[in-house]
Amino acid sequence: MEALRRAYIYEGVATFDGNVLPANHLANLDASRVTTIRNDGDQGVRILLLQSKPIEAPVVARGPFVLNTNEQMIETVTRYQSEGFGRWPWPSHAQTHDADEGRFIRYPDGRRVTPPAS
Repeated sequence: MEALRRAYIYEGVATFDGNVLPANHLANLDASRVTTIRNDGDQGVRILLLQSKPIEAPVVARGPFVLNTNEQMIETVTRYQSEGFGRWPWPSHAQTHDADEGRFIRYPDGRRVTPPAS
């Protein structure tokens, strides 16, 4: 079973074995050999590198659901529509922070980062 390797460039420009790829592009790589990756821009590059082995199972995908059979898909969608699993579990839909704070992300170490003004 051959491993699958993919690289998603989400910031900057990178070269994979001579092929230049800008941000928001996916590179399919040969997992059986070494790949040379080079930053090809003036700034840094950020890449998400993923590798896995195929599970060799059937796949049925609809919307956010990925299952193995049509029967499982029908059961799951029916359950979702009737029970609403995955919905907001708290009794109130109130915001969890002041609306005047704007957009931000808080990391587990306590850092808080806001997006740059546009």
